[in-house]
Amino acid sequence: MAVGCDLLELDVQLSADGRVVVCHDSDDLARLCGPPPLPGPPGTSGSGPGSAAGPRRAGPGRRGKVADYAVADLPLLLRHPPEAAGTAAAAAGAGPTAAGPTAAGSDPDATRMPLLEEVLREFPGMPLQVDIKVASPRLVAAVAELLARYRPLAAGAAPDAGSGGAKGQQQQQSAPAHAPSQTGQTGSPTSPAPFMQAAAVASASPSPSPSPSPSRASCSSYAGSGVLWGSFHHATCCQMHATDPARPLFCSAPRALLLLAAHLSGRLDEVTIFESAIILPWRPRATTWVGRVVVGLMGLATGAEAAKHAGAASGGGGTGGGGGASLLLPDFFRALQARGVSVILFGDVNTESDFEACLGAGADALCTDSPARLRAWLRGKGKQQQS
Repeated sequence: MAVGCDLLELDVQLSADGRVVVCHDSDDLARLCGPPPLPGPPGTSGSGPGSAAGPRRAGPGRRGKVADYAVADLPLLLRHPPEAAGTAAAAAGAGPTAAGPTAAGSDPDATRMPLLEEVLREFPGMPLQVDIKVASPRLVAAVAELLARYRPLAAGAAPDAGSGGAKGQQQQQSAPAHAPSQTGQTGSPTSPAPFMQAAAVASASPSPSPSPSPSRASCSSYAGSGVLWGSFHHATCCQMHATDPARPLFCSAPRALLLLAAHLSGRLDEVTIFESAIILPWRPRATTWVGRVVVGLMGLATGAEAAKHAGAASGGGGTGGGGGASLLLPDFFRALQARGVSVILFGDVNTESDFEACLGAGADALCTDSPARLRAWLRGKGKQQQS
Protein backbone atom coordinates (compact mmCIF):
# COMPACT_ATOMS: atom_id res chain seq x y z
CA MET A 1 0.00 0.00 0.00
CA ALA A 2 2.99 2.27 0.41
CA VAL A 3 3.21 2.46 -3.40
CA GLY A 4 -0.47 3.30 -3.85
CA CYS A 5 -2.28 0.00 -3.69
CA ASP A 6 -5.99 0.08 -4.54
CA LEU A 7 -6.71 -3.62 -4.06
CA LEU A 8 -5.19 -6.73 -2.47
CA GLU A 9 -5.58 -10.11 -4.18
CA LEU A 10 -5.24 -13.12 -1.91
CA ASP A 11 -5.83 -16.87 -1.81
CA VAL A 12 -7.34 -18.66 1.17
CA GLN A 13 -7.32 -22.21 2.50
CA LEU A 14 -8.63 -23.97 5.59
CA SER A 15 -6.29 -25.22 8.32
CA ALA A 16 -6.75 -28.49 10.18
CA ASP A 17 -8.34 -26.61 13.08
CA GLY A 18 -10.81 -24.78 10.85
CA ARG A 19 -9.14 -21.34 10.50
CA VAL A 20 -9.04 -19.47 7.18
CA VAL A 21 -5.38 -19.02 6.24
CA VAL A 22 -4.03 -16.70 3.53
CA CYS A 23 -1.72 -18.83 1.39
CA HIS A 24 -1.32 -19.47 -2.33
CA ASP A 25 0.23 -22.93 -2.76
CA SER A 26 -2.38 -25.62 -2.26
CA ASP A 27 -0.51 -28.78 -3.29
CA ASP A 28 2.53 -28.56 -1.04
CA LEU A 29 4.18 -25.90 1.12
CA ALA A 30 7.79 -26.81 0.30
CA ARG A 31 8.13 -24.06 -2.34
CA LEU A 32 7.09 -21.39 0.14
CA CYS A 33 8.52 -22.89 3.33
CA GLY A 34 11.47 -24.96 2.15
CA PRO A 35 12.03 -28.67 2.69
CA PRO A 36 11.20 -30.12 6.10
CA PRO A 37 13.98 -29.84 8.70
CA LEU A 38 16.01 -32.91 9.50
CA PRO A 39 14.74 -34.79 12.55
CA GLY A 40 16.44 -33.74 15.76
CA PRO A 41 18.24 -35.99 18.24
CA PRO A 42 16.13 -38.60 20.05
CA GLY A 43 14.03 -37.03 22.76
CA THR A 44 13.94 -33.54 21.22
CA SER A 45 10.71 -31.89 20.16
CA GLY A 46 10.13 -30.78 16.60
CA SER A 47 6.76 -29.16 17.13
CA GLY A 48 5.81 -25.53 16.86
CA PRO A 49 5.72 -23.07 13.96
CA GLY A 50 8.57 -23.41 11.53
CA SER A 51 10.04 -26.49 13.18
CA ALA A 52 7.43 -29.09 12.30
CA ALA A 53 8.74 -31.59 9.78
CA GLY A 54 5.28 -31.87 8.32
CA PRO A 55 2.72 -34.65 8.10
CA ARG A 56 4.13 -38.14 7.78
CA ARG A 57 2.09 -38.77 4.64
CA ALA A 58 3.59 -35.75 2.88
CA GLY A 59 6.57 -37.77 1.64
CA PRO A 60 10.30 -37.01 1.47
CA GLY A 61 11.06 -33.34 0.87
CA ARG A 62 7.42 -32.33 1.14
CA ARG A 63 5.78 -30.13 3.75
CA GLY A 64 2.18 -31.10 3.18
CA LYS A 65 -0.74 -28.72 2.76
CA VAL A 66 -2.26 -25.99 4.88
CA ALA A 67 -5.09 -28.41 5.68
CA ASP A 68 -2.57 -30.77 7.30
CA TYR A 69 -1.60 -28.28 10.02
CA ALA A 70 -3.24 -26.49 12.88
CA VAL A 71 -2.54 -22.77 12.64
CA ALA A 72 -0.10 -22.88 15.56
CA ASP A 73 1.96 -25.55 13.76
CA LEU A 74 2.12 -24.03 10.28
CA PRO A 75 5.73 -23.86 9.00
CA LEU A 76 7.36 -20.46 8.57
CA LEU A 77 7.74 -18.96 5.12
CA LEU A 78 11.08 -18.50 3.43
CA ARG A 79 12.42 -14.96 3.50
CA HIS A 80 12.17 -13.17 0.18
CA PRO A 81 13.87 -10.85 -0.37
CA PRO A 82 16.44 -12.39 1.98
CA GLU A 83 17.20 -10.55 5.19
CA ALA A 84 19.95 -10.72 7.78
CA ALA A 85 21.35 -14.26 7.78
CA GLY A 86 19.91 -14.91 4.35
CA THR A 87 21.69 -12.05 2.62
CA ALA A 88 25.05 -13.77 2.20
CA ALA A 89 23.40 -16.94 0.94
CA ALA A 90 21.37 -14.98 -1.58
CA ALA A 91 24.47 -13.19 -2.81
CA ALA A 92 26.04 -16.60 -3.37
CA GLY A 93 23.07 -17.63 -5.49
CA ALA A 94 21.25 -19.68 -2.88
CA GLY A 95 18.02 -17.67 -3.16
CA PRO A 96 15.48 -17.27 -0.34
CA THR A 97 16.37 -18.75 3.01
CA ALA A 98 14.53 -20.05 6.02
CA ALA A 99 16.32 -17.72 8.40
CA GLY A 100 14.70 -17.64 11.83
CA PRO A 101 12.11 -14.97 12.67
CA THR A 102 14.38 -13.33 15.26
CA ALA A 103 17.05 -12.27 12.77
CA ALA A 104 18.32 -8.77 13.49
CA GLY A 105 16.27 -5.99 11.93
CA SER A 106 13.48 -8.27 10.69
CA ASP A 107 9.78 -8.42 11.37
CA PRO A 108 8.70 -11.65 13.10
CA ASP A 109 5.44 -11.58 11.17
CA ALA A 110 7.27 -11.52 7.84
CA THR A 111 7.47 -15.31 7.84
CA ARG A 112 4.07 -16.10 9.32
CA MET A 113 1.02 -17.03 7.25
CA PRO A 114 -1.73 -14.62 8.27
CA LEU A 115 -5.37 -15.41 8.81
CA LEU A 116 -8.04 -13.86 6.61
CA GLU A 117 -9.60 -12.43 9.76
CA GLU A 118 -6.34 -10.59 10.50
CA VAL A 119 -6.30 -9.12 6.99
CA LEU A 120 -9.91 -7.97 7.32
CA ARG A 121 -9.13 -6.30 10.65
CA GLU A 122 -5.82 -4.79 9.46
CA PHE A 123 -7.23 -3.28 6.25
CA PRO A 124 -10.89 -2.49 6.98
CA GLY A 125 -11.34 -0.16 4.01
CA MET A 126 -9.14 -1.94 1.49
CA PRO A 127 -10.84 -3.56 -1.54
CA LEU A 128 -10.06 -7.28 -1.61
CA GLN A 129 -10.17 -10.02 -4.21
CA VAL A 130 -10.53 -13.33 -2.35
CA ASP A 131 -9.78 -16.57 -4.22
CA ILE A 132 -10.98 -19.76 -2.49
CA LYS A 133 -8.08 -21.95 -3.46
CA VAL A 134 -9.36 -25.42 -2.63
CA ALA A 135 -12.76 -27.04 -3.11
CA SER A 136 -14.25 -27.17 0.37
CA PRO A 137 -17.81 -26.37 1.49
CA ARG A 138 -16.43 -25.77 5.01
CA LEU A 139 -14.03 -23.16 3.62
CA VAL A 140 -16.82 -21.42 1.70
CA ALA A 141 -18.93 -21.26 4.85
CA ALA A 142 -16.02 -19.97 6.96
CA VAL A 143 -15.10 -17.24 4.44
CA ALA A 144 -18.75 -16.22 4.05
CA GLU A 145 -19.07 -15.87 7.82
CA LEU A 146 -15.96 -13.68 8.04
CA LEU A 147 -17.08 -11.46 5.17
CA ALA A 148 -20.54 -11.09 6.65
CA ARG A 149 -18.96 -10.02 9.95
CA TYR A 150 -16.22 -7.70 8.66
CA ARG A 151 -17.48 -6.68 5.19
CA PRO A 152 -21.28 -6.76 5.25
CA LEU A 153 -22.95 -5.69 2.04
CA ALA A 154 -24.41 -2.21 2.05
CA ALA A 155 -28.17 -2.06 2.48
CA GLY A 156 -29.78 -2.93 -0.82
CA ALA A 157 -26.42 -3.63 -2.47
CA ALA A 158 -26.37 -6.20 -5.22
CA PRO A 159 -23.91 -6.91 -8.01
CA ASP A 160 -25.84 -4.99 -10.62
CA ALA A 161 -25.92 -1.73 -12.51
CA GLY A 162 -26.21 0.74 -9.67
CA SER A 163 -23.14 -0.34 -7.73
CA GLY A 164 -20.54 0.73 -10.26
CA GLY A 165 -21.84 4.22 -10.85
CA ALA A 166 -19.79 7.37 -10.83
CA LYS A 167 -17.03 5.87 -8.74
CA GLY A 168 -16.26 3.32 -11.44
CA GLN A 169 -16.24 6.05 -14.06
CA GLN A 170 -13.90 8.23 -12.08
CA GLN A 171 -11.54 5.34 -11.57
CA GLN A 172 -11.39 4.60 -15.27
CA GLN A 173 -10.83 8.22 -16.18
CA SER A 174 -7.99 8.73 -13.72
CA ALA A 175 -6.49 5.28 -14.39
CA PRO A 176 -5.23 4.52 -10.89
CA ALA A 177 -3.40 1.38 -9.88
CA HIS A 178 -3.39 -0.90 -6.90
CA ALA A 179 -0.30 -2.34 -5.37
CA PRO A 180 0.41 -4.43 -2.30
CA SER A 181 1.93 -3.22 0.92
CA GLN A 182 5.35 -4.54 1.82
CA THR A 183 6.05 -5.93 5.25
CA GLY A 184 7.78 -3.30 7.34
CA GLN A 185 6.75 -0.41 5.07
CA THR A 186 3.30 0.15 6.54
CA GLY A 187 4.50 0.38 10.13
CA SER A 188 2.35 -2.59 11.10
CA PRO A 189 3.94 -5.73 12.57
CA THR A 190 1.10 -7.87 11.26
CA SER A 191 1.13 -6.79 7.63
CA PRO A 192 0.11 -9.83 5.53
CA ALA A 193 1.47 -8.45 2.26
CA PRO A 194 4.07 -11.20 1.51
CA PHE A 195 1.25 -13.61 0.77
CA MET A 196 -0.73 -11.40 -1.57
CA GLN A 197 -0.30 -10.27 -5.13
CA ALA A 198 -1.14 -6.78 -6.26
CA ALA A 199 -3.88 -5.98 -8.68
CA ALA A 200 -3.68 -2.81 -10.74
CA VAL A 201 -6.73 -1.18 -12.23
CA ALA A 202 -6.56 1.04 -15.26
CA SER A 203 -8.54 1.59 -18.41
CA ALA A 204 -7.34 2.13 -21.94
CA SER A 205 -10.41 4.20 -22.80
CA PRO A 206 -11.37 7.54 -21.22
CA SER A 207 -14.99 6.49 -20.71
CA PRO A 208 -16.70 3.35 -19.41
CA SER A 209 -18.10 0.72 -21.76
CA PRO A 210 -21.79 0.98 -22.61
CA SER A 211 -24.02 -1.25 -20.52
CA PRO A 212 -27.13 -2.27 -22.47
CA SER A 213 -27.89 -4.97 -19.89
CA PRO A 214 -27.60 -4.75 -16.09
CA SER A 215 -23.96 -4.37 -15.19
CA ARG A 216 -22.03 -5.65 -12.21
CA ALA A 217 -19.94 -3.85 -9.65
CA SER A 218 -16.87 -2.04 -10.85
CA CYS A 219 -13.44 -3.28 -9.82
CA SER A 220 -13.31 -0.49 -7.27
CA SER A 221 -16.69 -0.63 -5.56
CA TYR A 222 -17.53 -4.35 -5.38
CA ALA A 223 -21.17 -3.65 -4.61
CA GLY A 224 -20.69 -1.79 -1.38
CA SER A 225 -18.55 -4.25 0.59
CA GLY A 226 -15.18 -3.83 -1.10
CA VAL A 227 -14.83 -7.58 -1.73
CA LEU A 228 -14.89 -9.67 -4.87
CA TRP A 229 -14.72 -13.39 -4.21
CA GLY A 230 -14.65 -16.52 -6.31
CA SER A 231 -12.82 -19.70 -7.19
CA PHE A 232 -11.53 -21.35 -10.33
CA HIS A 233 -13.36 -24.49 -9.14
CA HIS A 234 -16.86 -24.42 -10.63
CA ALA A 235 -18.63 -26.37 -7.88
CA THR A 236 -17.07 -24.04 -5.31
CA CYS A 237 -18.27 -20.96 -7.21
CA CYS A 238 -21.78 -22.42 -7.28
CA GLN A 239 -21.64 -22.94 -3.51
CA MET A 240 -20.42 -19.37 -3.04
CA HIS A 241 -23.21 -17.93 -5.16
CA ALA A 242 -25.80 -20.01 -3.31
CA THR A 243 -24.37 -18.94 0.06
CA ASP A 244 -24.30 -15.21 -0.72
CA PRO A 245 -25.89 -14.44 -4.11
CA ALA A 246 -25.61 -10.67 -3.63
CA ARG A 247 -21.83 -10.65 -3.15
CA PRO A 248 -19.84 -9.98 -6.36
CA LEU A 249 -18.36 -13.20 -7.74
CA PHE A 250 -15.68 -13.90 -10.35
CA CYS A 251 -16.01 -16.69 -12.91
CA SER A 252 -14.82 -20.23 -12.38
CA ALA A 253 -12.45 -21.60 -15.03
CA PRO A 254 -15.18 -23.66 -16.77
CA ARG A 255 -17.49 -20.64 -16.84
CA ALA A 256 -14.73 -18.51 -18.34
CA LEU A 257 -14.28 -21.12 -21.08
CA LEU A 258 -18.04 -21.19 -21.66
CA LEU A 259 -18.19 -17.41 -22.06
CA LEU A 260 -15.27 -17.44 -24.50
CA ALA A 261 -16.83 -20.26 -26.54
CA ALA A 262 -20.18 -18.45 -26.56
CA HIS A 263 -18.49 -15.27 -27.77
CA LEU A 264 -16.72 -17.14 -30.57
CA SER A 265 -19.99 -18.66 -31.73
CA GLY A 266 -21.78 -15.31 -31.60
CA ARG A 267 -24.13 -16.43 -28.82
CA LEU A 268 -22.80 -14.64 -25.75
CA ASP A 269 -26.03 -12.65 -25.48
CA GLU A 270 -27.88 -15.94 -24.89
CA VAL A 271 -25.82 -16.79 -21.79
CA THR A 272 -27.02 -15.66 -18.37
CA ILE A 273 -24.11 -14.02 -16.58
CA PHE A 274 -24.34 -13.82 -12.80
CA GLU A 275 -20.64 -13.07 -12.24
CA SER A 276 -19.16 -9.60 -11.75
CA ALA A 277 -15.69 -10.31 -13.16
CA ILE A 278 -13.66 -12.74 -15.21
CA ILE A 279 -10.03 -13.47 -14.35
CA LEU A 280 -7.89 -14.74 -17.23
CA PRO A 281 -4.24 -15.65 -17.75
CA TRP A 282 -3.03 -13.36 -20.48
CA ARG A 283 -0.46 -15.99 -21.48
CA PRO A 284 -2.23 -19.33 -20.92
CA ARG A 285 -0.06 -22.41 -20.54
CA ALA A 286 -0.95 -25.73 -22.14
CA THR A 287 0.34 -27.77 -19.19
CA THR A 288 -3.13 -28.86 -18.00
CA TRP A 289 -6.31 -29.86 -19.78
CA VAL A 290 -7.80 -26.47 -18.95
CA GLY A 291 -4.71 -24.78 -20.37
CA ARG A 292 -4.91 -26.82 -23.54
CA VAL A 293 -8.58 -25.93 -24.00
CA VAL A 294 -7.82 -22.24 -23.38
CA VAL A 295 -4.93 -22.27 -25.85
CA GLY A 296 -7.16 -23.97 -28.45
CA LEU A 297 -9.97 -21.47 -27.98
CA MET A 298 -7.45 -18.67 -27.95
CA GLY A 299 -6.21 -19.73 -31.38
CA LEU A 300 -9.77 -19.65 -32.71
CA ALA A 301 -10.47 -16.31 -31.06
CA THR A 302 -7.33 -14.57 -32.24
CA GLY A 303 -7.89 -15.91 -35.74
CA ALA A 304 -11.45 -14.64 -35.72
CA GLU A 305 -10.42 -11.21 -34.50
CA ALA A 306 -7.59 -11.05 -37.01
CA ALA A 307 -10.02 -11.84 -39.81
CA LYS A 308 -12.50 -9.27 -38.54
CA HIS A 309 -9.86 -6.57 -38.23
CA ALA A 310 -7.88 -7.44 -41.34
CA GLY A 311 -5.13 -4.93 -41.91
CA ALA A 312 -5.22 -3.68 -38.30
CA ALA A 313 -2.18 -3.71 -36.05
CA SER A 314 -1.18 -7.18 -34.88
CA GLY A 315 -1.18 -6.17 -31.19
CA GLY A 316 -4.95 -6.75 -30.97
CA GLY A 317 -4.85 -10.40 -30.01
CA GLY A 318 -2.10 -12.83 -30.92
CA THR A 319 1.00 -11.63 -29.13
CA GLY A 320 1.96 -9.02 -26.65
CA GLY A 321 4.64 -7.98 -24.22
CA GLY A 322 7.53 -10.38 -24.37
CA GLY A 323 6.06 -12.35 -27.26
CA GLY A 324 4.37 -15.74 -27.42
CA ALA A 325 0.69 -16.64 -27.28
CA SER A 326 -1.53 -14.32 -25.27
CA LEU A 327 -5.21 -14.10 -24.44
CA LEU A 328 -5.64 -10.46 -25.46
CA LEU A 329 -9.02 -10.30 -27.16
CA PRO A 330 -10.42 -6.75 -27.34
CA ASP A 331 -13.73 -7.82 -28.91
CA PHE A 332 -14.30 -10.41 -26.18
CA PHE A 333 -13.36 -7.94 -23.47
CA ARG A 334 -15.72 -5.30 -24.83
CA ALA A 335 -18.56 -7.81 -25.09
CA LEU A 336 -18.08 -8.79 -21.45
CA GLN A 337 -17.82 -5.19 -20.29
CA ALA A 338 -21.03 -4.37 -22.14
CA ARG A 339 -22.65 -7.02 -19.94
CA GLY A 340 -21.13 -5.41 -16.84
CA VAL A 341 -18.30 -7.93 -16.34
CA SER A 342 -14.88 -6.57 -15.37
CA VAL A 343 -11.88 -8.17 -17.13
CA ILE A 344 -8.86 -8.95 -14.92
CA LEU A 345 -5.63 -10.35 -16.35
CA PHE A 346 -2.84 -12.13 -14.47
CA GLY A 347 0.30 -14.15 -15.16
CA ASP A 348 3.68 -12.37 -15.16
CA VAL A 349 2.27 -8.94 -16.01
CA ASN A 350 5.38 -7.19 -14.75
CA THR A 351 6.97 -5.05 -17.48
CA GLU A 352 6.01 -1.86 -19.27
CA SER A 353 5.40 -3.77 -22.50
CA ASP A 354 3.11 -6.17 -20.61
CA PHE A 355 1.17 -3.26 -19.10
CA GLU A 356 0.83 -1.61 -22.51
CA ALA A 357 -0.36 -4.80 -24.21
CA CYS A 358 -2.90 -5.79 -21.56
CA LEU A 359 -4.41 -2.36 -20.98
CA GLY A 360 -4.31 -1.64 -24.70
CA ALA A 361 -6.51 -4.71 -25.21
CA GLY A 362 -9.04 -3.23 -22.83
CA ALA A 363 -8.43 -5.03 -19.54
CA ASP A 364 -9.95 -3.39 -16.48
CA ALA A 365 -7.37 -4.69 -14.02
CA LEU A 366 -3.97 -6.36 -13.87
CA CYS A 367 -2.58 -8.68 -11.21
CA THR A 368 1.10 -7.82 -11.00
CA ASP A 369 4.13 -8.66 -8.88
CA SER A 370 5.55 -5.19 -9.67
CA PRO A 371 2.99 -2.67 -8.41
CA ALA A 372 5.50 0.17 -7.96
CA ARG A 373 6.66 -0.28 -11.54
CA LEU A 374 3.06 -0.27 -12.79
CA ARG A 375 2.22 2.81 -10.74
CA ALA A 376 5.23 4.66 -12.17
CA TRP A 377 4.27 3.61 -15.69
CA LEU A 378 0.70 4.81 -15.19
CA ARG A 379 1.97 8.16 -13.93
CA GLY A 380 4.17 8.47 -17.00
CA LYS A 381 1.26 7.65 -19.31
CA GLY A 382 -0.87 10.26 -17.56
CA LYS A 383 1.78 12.94 -18.10
CA GLN A 384 2.07 11.99 -21.77
CA GLN A 385 -1.71 12.31 -22.24
CA GLN A 386 -1.70 15.74 -20.56
CA SER A 387 1.15 17.07 -22.69
